[in-house]
Amino acid sequence: MIETLLAILGSTTDFKPSFADQVHQSQTLIVKAAEDYALSHTHDRIHVGDLCRAAATSERSLEYAFKSMKSMKALVIPAYQMSGDLRSTGCWK
Repeated sequence: MIETLLAILGSTTDFKPSFADQVHQSQTLIVKAAEDYALSHTHDRIHVGDLCRAAATSERSLEYAFKSMKSMKALVIPAYQMSGDLRSTGCWK
């Protein structure tokens, strides 16, 4: 039975995730990097640029990633820690 399973597995082609799966994985990594940065800098003023650098992405990609991965009401970054720059983007209210 094991030989049969190995033969079947050996005859399959390599799995390639769909474009949507690749985007989802990329957005997950962006959000995780931004959250990790924010949580490790709780006593600092955090600007959007800081989060973008931490996640190695653009502001637009960061916004899209958060909107797709998180409810904007469930952000881990408390509003009192955000700078005026971060609140002024429109996506951090």
